[in-house]
Amino acid sequence: MFAVDSSPGVAALDNLGIPESEDGISDVMQEAKWESDFLAKMQDTDGGFYYSVYPQNREYEYDVLPENGDPQVVWPKNTSCTAAAVAALAQCASSPLFKQTYPVVASNYLAKARLGWRFLTNVIAQHGLAGAYQKIQHFGDDFTDRDELAWAACELFLATGDAQYQQKLFEWFPDPTDPSTFRYGSLRMFAEYGNAIRDYAFSVRSGRLASSQIQANYLAQCINVITNCGDDTLTWSRDNAYGTSFPNLTKNYRGGGWYFSLEQAFDIVVAYQFSPKPEYVDAILGNLNYEGGCNPVNVPYVTGLGWKRQRNVVDQ
Repeated sequence: MFAVDSSPGVAALDNLGIPESEDGISDVMQEAKWESDFLAKMQDTDGGFYYSVYPQNREYEYDVLPENGDPQVVWPKNTSCTAAAVAALAQCASSPLFKQTYPVVASNYLAKARLGWRFLTNVIAQHGLAGAYQKIQHFGDDFTDRDELAWAACELFLATGDAQYQQKLFEWFPDPTDPSTFRYGSLRMFAEYGNAIRDYAFSVRSGRLASSQIQANYLAQCINVITNCGDDTLTWSRDNAYGTSFPNLTKNYRGGGWYFSLEQAFDIVVAYQFSPKPEYVDAILGNLNYEGGCNPVNVPYVTGLGWKRQRNVVDQ
């Protein structure tokens, strides 16, 4: 939803080749709704969200379509996935375009986000902030649940304007420029801390809040992290023969995995909104080209493109 609300032209895209294309509704927003509808189904009656859903008797369903899939089982609820779901649903619920297009759905999403928040505050009150979190897998565990909690507080503040949520955001994430909230102490805008920074920085631009409702110093810190992240990502692109923003820190270990060039391009697109440097555009294109096949193996990393097409697909 961030791109729909805060990146020029994205909301008007209705020709991306999905089944709903050319129906007069933003394709990107429809994709966000499709995923958010799934999230909404993952909520239990107490407000918590289940961590994941998996085939009951094997690890992956790689040989069947969803309609012919295996019996499924949900994994336990925890504070990390609940806070992330609260944030995502609140983000959709607060989007001016989403509310205009899907008013009933937006209202339901916000109700589910509030219920999820109640689950979080109840378990934190019972077990303490540190004791409430239980790790299930390594995914999203870089900062335990602290970044998800900050993002949830941020999104509920943007959705409601209620100062209690902003107070929790400042309590759980007091300094967006703190290196301890960067991955490995140097990679800015990582995971849900990045989401909170991004969404707070664009809260007025996206039409969610008035400038009088946000804290100016905190806003300035968020913008500072965004533009510094853009400059870092630009530097990495310039330092790479293929133009992709592969972090210099990762090069030091002579390896890397789960690297997505479009993720790097996205950080530059966000920074461009505050600092429209021409060199940012060059870095964006370098990252897009790498994803599209301008890489050492001449293989596009987007399914359905190129003459060497991926067949074992993981959607990340």
